[in-house]
Amino acid sequence: MLNKFYLVFTVTFTAYIFLYFFESYVLFRLGRKFNSGEYLDYCLPFYGWILLCRSIKLPVWYVILFFLPFTYPIICVIIFGRIADRLGKNYWVFGLGTAFFVFPIFIMAFDSSGVRTEQLIETSRLTEVGAVTRVISLVGLIGEYAGMEFILPQDGIIIGSDPAVSNIVLVSPTVAAFHTRISPDNSDPQAIIVEDLNSTFGTSYQLVTESSWFPVTNAVKLLLYDKFRVSDACEFEIRLTEHFKLVGRSLNG
Repeated sequence: MLNKFYLVFTVTFTAYIFLYFFESYVLFRLGRKFNSGEYLDYCLPFYGWILLCRSIKLPVWYVILFFLPFTYPIICVIIFGRIADRLGKNYWVFGLGTAFFVFPIFIMAFDSSGVRTEQLIETSRLTEVGAVTRVISLVGLIGEYAGMEFILPQDGIIIGSDPAVSNIVLVSPTVAAFHTRISPDNSDPQAIIVEDLNSTFGTSYQLVTESSWFPVTNAVKLLLYDKFRVSDACEFEIRLTEHFKLVGRSLNG
């Protein structure tokens, strides 16, 4: 009897471990399309879901709602519908399909689709009462500013440890007083220029099409969804943020 119980326990435990790490791999395959995290990050309980929510600009508390039985169907549709939309697929087909039939997640994870950026390239549009303008922003992914967003002004941003001269202040022994300069690219409204200001621990960047990180030795041009790190203290991603500005008259009249 003991041997039978041990066999059942071993098989069940092995199956659970296999399914857990397979689920982690599926989430990693989705996250990799957004250039978000490594496989081991997705093996950490709940953290892979947090990375996915950040990738599609959803609050991380959606993860809590995802695991509650009464809110699971709605949150599942929202999360995977957004992922599908970003990958150029139908929001409702893949959102509802994943929530109730599961298998569409495997299509998104293992096919050759990538993040669709053409809709984000639109810089502004007009409405009857105002203008909706998309501007470059830096979104914190790792570090003390994780989850926060900074609009890039026309005169740029200095990142460093000295609050007297830095727009974004990092409290870390590896961050110099003047560490990194971020400037708009005047020739491309969907790009930024990253410069390391001769810091000791450096600045690095990762392109959305690459998995490796490279040191910033000269001024580097980064596009949407590329990332950069200030030493090992903080990581940011380049995105477009939508802003609404009122105008003085109706644009249709």
